[in-house]
Amino acid sequence: MTLNSKLDRRLHAFRDDLADEALKGQVESTNFTDSAPYLVAVSEAPLHREANFSSTMETQALMGETIHVFENKDGWCWGQMACDGYVGYVPSATLVAAQDEGLPTAQITVQRSFVYPLAELRAPALMALSMGSRVTVIGDGETRGTAYKLIRLPNGKEGAMIASHIQPISNTELDWVSLAEQFLHVPYLWGGRSSIGLDCSALVQITRLTAQKKSLRDSDMLGKMGQPIDLNADFSGLTRGDLIFWPGHVAIMLDDTRIIHSNGYHMLTAIEPLAVAEARIAAHYGKISHAMRPD
Repeated sequence: MTLNSKLDRRLHAFRDDLADEALKGQVESTNFTDSAPYLVAVSEAPLHREANFSSTMETQALMGETIHVFENKDGWCWGQMACDGYVGYVPSATLVAAQDEGLPTAQITVQRSFVYPLAELRAPALMALSMGSRVTVIGDGETRGTAYKLIRLPNGKEGAMIASHIQPISNTELDWVSLAEQFLHVPYLWGGRSSIGLDCSALVQITRLTAQKKSLRDSDMLGKMGQPIDLNADFSGLTRGDLIFWPGHVAIMLDDTRIIHSNGYHMLTAIEPLAVAEARIAAHYGKISHAMRPD
């Protein structure tokens, strides 16, 4: 067994020809390098397994999130996301170099919100940003009683957003399960992580991160977070916020009997009784593997 085979390629930046300087002694590579911080400057940036658009999109990075870049070559950046350590290739055109004086200070805490060129909801919207996207607040505004936050995007462009849709990144008072409920009926998208489309583990991750709770990306990673729960035959004893796992799938307990999950059966985020989902999923993919109560 080689050194490299011991590490998860999704969470450790190493290739045969290049690797993170911090992994010296842990992996084998012909070159090692430090990273440079970049910010996502588009609404959603795809992170691919390989440096081409036809390869699997494993996740997405949202506006204002940080990616530590090890290589910028031929239109692709090879880097590692700061929020969860995920490694992959992002189109270079979607990123800008991070500047200390322009780091984001606030995040979107609703499913989706518009960026306007000025504090006026009748103005043509410049773009829509999903929950978890980050911007820099530079002032306040009000038009006809509607409060706005004046904001700057990582690419330097300025605009305005509805004030109630933005919270300081440091806010720890948000209920992450309530945030997840905002994604009801959003389409399922493999690797998706936005209000345009997301997958089962992204529904857990993006809402927990927005509530300032640590969260990894994929369901197998989430399945190791928190405290294991003993499952009773009738599923009694489960509570809001518990996570239920099948092979390759995760759902959130909405209360003691119902789950909310982004899934390929409905092809959207749906609420249904756990018992109904268990019977359907077990017939095709296997029974529930375990349950966790995340911190």
